[in-house]
Amino acid sequence: MEGRVPTKILRREVPVFGAGYRRYEITDSGVSPMTFPGLSEARVEVDSDEHTEDGKITEDLGLRVRMVEKRLRKLEGLRKEAVLPTRFGDRRAATVLVSWGSNRQIVNEAVEALRAEGVSVSAAHFSQVYPLTPPMARGLARKRLICIENNATGQFERLLRRELGLKAAHRILKCSGECYTVAELVERVKTILG
Repeated sequence: MEGRVPTKILRREVPVFGAGYRRYEITDSGVSPMTFPGLSEARVEVDSDEHTEDGKITEDLGLRVRMVEKRLRKLEGLRKEAVLPTRFGDRRAATVLVSWGSNRQIVNEAVEALRAEGVSVSAAHFSQVYPLTPPMARGLARKRLICIENNATGQFERLLRRELGLKAAHRILKCSGECYTVAELVERVKTILG
C-alpha cells in the first residue's frame, strides 16, 4: 500500500458540466466535483478566499461554517485510506530510525550499513504525514525512536508525539538544505547508541 494513490482519484473520469457547475459543492464526503477549464461548457472559477459553491468570493458567515465543515469531512476519507509507514530492517530491533519524505532511501541504506556493522536497527518511513492514524503507530510504541528530519525543530517528531503519543528518544536534525549522507547517518546513530 506504500506510496499508492487511490485509483478512484487518479483514474476518475473528468465530469463534463454545463451552466450551474459548482466547483466547491458541499458534499457528504467533503470532496467536490472537479473539472478543468476547456473540457466543457462549465465556467470554472477557483479562489483561495472563502467562496460560494460556484467559486465566487463570499463573506457569508453561515456558508463559511458549512465550507469548513465540508473540508473537515475530507479528513474522514483520508483516515480510512491512510498509508502505513514502510518498515526496513529487522522489526525485532529495539531501535527504529523514523523518517519521512526524501530521506527514505538514505535511511534505508544507513540501516543496511549499520546492520552490516552488527548494529541492530530498523526504520519506519512515513510517506503520509497527515492525518496520522493509530495503526501507523503499530510496532513503534515500545521502541527506541530516533527521528531523522531535514529541519531545525523536529516538526514531524512533534506531530508524532501529539497525534500518536510516540516520543523519540533522540532526533537527528539538519537544516542546511543539504541531504544526509549514509556515512553521516551511520556515524550519528552510532554516537547516539554509544
